[in-house]
Amino acid sequence: MRTQPGSAQGHHARDDSRPQVHEPGSQGGTAPKEEESEDTGKVVQRKAPKSSSQTTRSSTRSSTAAASSKTASAESTPASGSTQKSSKKSPGGKRARDADDGSSDAPRVSASQPLPQPKRARRSDQPPPPATQPLPATPAREPPSFLEPAPPSSARSKGKAKQKPAPVRKRSENFWHLDGSVVLQVQNTLFRLHRSRLTQQSAYFVSLFQNRGDGSRDSPATVGVERDMVDSCPVYVVKGVSVLDFERLLTALDAGIAYAINPPPFNVLASLVRAAHTLSFPTVLSFATHLLREMWPTDLDKLEEVPEDDDEEAAGERVERAIETILLAQQCDLSELLKAAYFELLRTPDFGQDLDVYLHGESSESPSASTEEQRLKMATEDDEANAPPARLAASDLVRLLQAKQALDAEWLAITRAPPLPSKYPCPLAQISPEDRDAYQRTEPARKQCARAQRSDETRWTHRLLDNGVFDAGRWDVLEGLRKLAEWVDWKARGYCVGCIGERREAWMEKREELWRKLDVLLGLKEEEDE
Repeated sequence: MRTQPGSAQGHHARDDSRPQVHEPGSQGGTAPKEEESEDTGKVVQRKAPKSSSQTTRSSTRSSTAAASSKTASAESTPASGSTQKSSKKSPGGKRARDADDGSSDAPRVSASQPLPQPKRARRSDQPPPPATQPLPATPAREPPSFLEPAPPSSARSKGKAKQKPAPVRKRSENFWHLDGSVVLQVQNTLFRLHRSRLTQQSAYFVSLFQNRGDGSRDSPATVGVERDMVDSCPVYVVKGVSVLDFERLLTALDAGIAYAINPPPFNVLASLVRAAHTLSFPTVLSFATHLLREMWPTDLDKLEEVPEDDDEEAAGERVERAIETILLAQQCDLSELLKAAYFELLRTPDFGQDLDVYLHGESSESPSASTEEQRLKMATEDDEANAPPARLAASDLVRLLQAKQALDAEWLAITRAPPLPSKYPCPLAQISPEDRDAYQRTEPARKQCARAQRSDETRWTHRLLDNGVFDAGRWDVLEGLRKLAEWVDWKARGYCVGCIGERREAWMEKREELWRKLDVLLGLKEEEDE
């Protein structure tokens, strides 16, 4: 329908100064159109049709409001029943709520609904780095200050061997000095001592204290690594010695003068030698070795003789000390002690050993190795007293057996026949008959000595068996030769003084010769070095 241009412009022209009214909820949409009614001639203002986007937003707000209303009604309690009844009776209130829901752009959110979280930027939104750009470095994680033990899990421990608990360390009762500066761990015992005193006497501890205590030296790689500390003192592990030997070494350092006056027994000396040799205490080692040389001399004249009334207990102690000395000399490079100790076993039946252990032993481990392992576990004197007897290695038994066979052969050669007159002529028989006075004066003695020599040619061996000399030499050839020279009364047998002197001198020289030869028989020296 057309409008008159004059009337439309004169009476119904739109005033630009007047504010334009928009549809609530519209965002700058199309302005309402003005048209003239054909019946009344009045201008009617009609709303412009909503666009598709406005229609979608309106429907979204309606659905959101409906959902909020359902959520609110579901969350209400029975106590709010009266309020629900009043809202049903008042339709105006419902229309007011609907108008409020439609008048707001933002949907109403329930109090129980969580607030929306801001969206994170997608990784795909960021452009990829160029191929020439290096990858970003992963930040280093700081190690935790402590680690909590993992809860026991049957599934984790299933199929794995049970781990043994760590041994408990205990403090020494006699050597825990409150003003000590270092703690030494020997086996499972801790000793708190003075570092300066140890370094003054031992090169071993000088080297040990330069390390970290576990054998590794301080280096940039070990900086910051926590050390084992006890009472604010660093702990150093000492290996290769037993607790008993180490305590006896410390006692010698504290009471050296007392030991000089009253020398300690053999077992204490052995402990001092082992500990001083392992830990490099030269002064203590020299002191203990000197006393052991007196017990096991290399000089035949100082060799201890077996007493005639020797009982079984004393003989057992000598054999035990000899075995300990051999093992000690081999461990600490004291070869000068071996000869006398070996000889003590040579004159002992079965060399003082239980031969069934060697013949029927099932273990392939060396007996001396097992003895050393047992010694390292000794912590008290009771452990030492109750320890099984020490045993030699099989090679030592072979050495002893070869030397024994050689000495037995020498003794049989001596006792098989008396000294030959051609080798040891009688001095009286050399007197010339021309010297009548001397010849007549010595004639009775000369005849008696000749009869004794002829008698020994037939009864020599029987006489040695009857007086026990043969049996003595069978166990100890040196003792047998000594008894031949000093014990037998050759004068009563009819020998002259000259023959007795010559035979005694020859037997003693043979004794010295066999003692010197023993080094070669035992394999301690080469034959050309004799």
